[in-house]
This record gives sequence, C-alpha cells and structure tokens, in this order.
Amino acid sequence: MKTRWYSFEFKKAAVERAQTASSIPALSNELGVHYSQVYRWLRIFEELGVEGLQTHGRGARPSRTAEVPELVDPQRRIVELERKIGQQAVDMDFLERAFKRAKESRPSNGGTGATASTR
Repeated sequence: MKTRWYSFEFKKAAVERAQTASSIPALSNELGVHYSQVYRWLRIFEELGVEGLQTHGRGARPSRTAEVPELVDPQRRIVELERKIGQQAVDMDFLERAFKRAKESRPSNGGTGATASTR
C-alpha cells in the first residue's frame, strides 16, 4: 500500500473543520482520509500546536505534497450526490418497466400451480 503524504495546509484545514464537525468519520470520508488519521492530527494539534502539524511525522520532517486530495466544496458535493440520485431513479424506472414487460410476456401456466410428476 502506498504511503500518502498530506500538505501542512490540508492537515491544518482538516483540523480546523474537525474542531467544529459533528462527526469526525463523516468529515474524514468527505476528505478522503481515514478517520484515525484525522484523530491523530487533532491530537498532534492539541499537544504541539500548528507547528506540530508541520513537523510531525517520521523523523520529524515537514509534510510532503505528493498526493493531496482536493478539499470538497460542500455545494459541489451536494450537486454530485443529487445527480447520482437522479441517475439511480432513472435506472430504477427502467428496471421496473423491464420487469413488468418480462412478466407480461411470460406464458401463463394455466395449471394448478403444482409441479409435474417426474414418474
């Protein structure tokens, strides 16, 4: 598994949002970071302050910016989720009609409903 490095700005923004967030797991999901990482950053921030976020890590080296996930704009996220819900509604309507047509085109059994004997 590839180690991900987050910029100081990303960690600082995540900690600021986590301090007022109602749910750390929900926030971490939105940020694309495991919730334990957000809790770790909060602990470091409480113990060492802003400087701790900048220097804390293996060997106390500054954070790299190799893979920085983009902070999600809440309004853009809402639009994206509404689009997904709309697509799911279209898919459900299609499947509903397809099942209805399949049921209507099936030949009626006309029998009693019991299975035929194999003897």
